[in-house]
Amino acid sequence: MINRWPEDKNLWDAWASMLANGGREQESFEVTKMLYIGGALKSQQDLERVVQYFSFYDMPYQAAKILEREMNANRIKQTPEKLVQLSDLFRQAREYKRAIPALERAASSSGKAKLYADLGEALYKENQCGKAEEAFKKAMKLGYDQGKSWMLIASCRYDDAATETRIKCPFTAEKEKTAPWSVKRAAAIAAFDNVPSSSTESRNARKWQTFITAEKAAVKRRCVFEGEVEWQNCRDDIARAYKAEFLKGEFTLSDKKCEKFKGRFDKEFRSSATDEEEDK
Repeated sequence: MINRWPEDKNLWDAWASMLANGGREQESFEVTKMLYIGGALKSQQDLERVVQYFSFYDMPYQAAKILEREMNANRIKQTPEKLVQLSDLFRQAREYKRAIPALERAASSSGKAKLYADLGEALYKENQCGKAEEAFKKAMKLGYDQGKSWMLIASCRYDDAATETRIKCPFTAEKEKTAPWSVKRAAAIAAFDNVPSSSTESRNARKWQTFITAEKAAVKRRCVFEGEVEWQNCRDDIARAYKAEFLKGEFTLSDKKCEKFKGRFDKEFRSSATDEEEDK
């Protein structure tokens, strides 16, 4: 019948339905796909079925592209539900950047807390921490879980801090306070501190705070260690320079950087020797 009347869409629909009911879903999908590519499917119901097929067969990106195309052509209505479906499909395909515009429109048109939280999560995955924080705060105002929201805000702040160059040794207390590496970590700790103690996320938040504090302490310990190693090396160099001065009349350091330790060396080693000579 299809060979005789190929223009009759009802026959194609009947064939696809018979294939699906007979357990031959993949073939039914191929028929539907062929009809869509050929331009035979025009109703919203038919077009939505195409999207569902692609999604069912683990092709979320293709499903999202079709849904986006048909909504832009006004053949599928742009409702908050359809915008959410579009964003979900892009997120399933790990196309978080593509999901963001649909989520923004869905959240603003529906005013639902969950959609603002989903938007915040998509922005978080794209490392857009400032916008993610705004979305999560809107979600919390509308009643969304504060523990989950602040955990993701704090995690995004910490990930952002990780992109900064680690503070270099040696550093002053003022430099430590103002360095981007330190400032952003302090902001992350503050966000973790906003996780309510009643939240199920509270324990993880405290663990993260402990970890970041220990990370900062480790940097300080490393600086102390590096300083001690440098002092040990320079102490030997300064001692050699004094011996050379005694024998050759010339004080010369192998490493010019050791000049800054000369005062410490004199105070710890030469002052006591001078005192002994004076006593004699």
